[in-house]
Amino acid sequence: LISTYSSGQNELKHYEFRIKFRNLDSNTFAFLFAIDKRFNEVKEQTRPQLGGNCMKSFTAYPLEGFPLVKPGDDVASIIVGVSEKNGLKLRDGDVIVVAQKIFSKAEKRVFRLRDVVPSKRAEKLSKITGKDSRFVELVLRETKKVLKASREILLVEDKRGLICINAGIDKSNVAGRGNYALLPENPDESAQQCR
Repeated sequence: LISTYSSGQNELKHYEFRIKFRNLDSNTFAFLFAIDKRFNEVKEQTRPQLGGNCMKSFTAYPLEGFPLVKPGDDVASIIVGVSEKNGLKLRDGDVIVVAQKIFSKAEKRVFRLRDVVPSKRAEKLSKITGKDSRFVELVLRETKKVLKASREILLVEDKRGLICINAGIDKSNVAGRGNYALLPENPDESAQQCR
C-alpha cells in the first residue's frame, strides 16, 4: 500500500495505491514491513494542513515545434529558443522536463546495429529472448547485471544502477534504419550542464 496526499481547490485529497509483489525475498519483505509500519504511524498523525509554502497547483506547458535533435546540438539553447517561439519566458525556479532521448541524440549516444559485433554471451541471450544478437550486445555493453531474460523481457540493472528493460535502449524517434539511442552516460551531469 502506497499512500500520498495531493492538494487542490483548497481541499486535501488522499490517494492510496495497492501494489502486488511476487517472489518476495527476506530483504524485500523487511523493506515492505518498514513501509507498512511507517504508513501506520503516519495514519495516526493529524492529516497535513494546507498553507505556508505548500504548492497548491502547477501548470505545464508543452513546447510546440521542438526540432529533432542532432549530435552535438546545444540542448539548453534549443529549449530557450523554442520556449520564446511559444511565447514563454523562462524564469528562475521553473522546472523543465526533458526526455532522455534528446540528451542521448545530442551526446552522440545513437548506435547503428550494423556496426555492432555480438559477443558469444549476446548470441546466447539472443536465442533466449528472440532479439537480434547485435541489439542484445548493445544492451550488454550498458549492463551491470542481467535480471531476467525471456521472450517477453530483457530486464537489466544498467551501469548507472537503474533497472531498465533493454538497458533503456530505444528505437522510437531515432532516424535511420537499425539506429538505436542509448541512455546518456551520466543523466545527472547532462541535466546539470543544461542548466
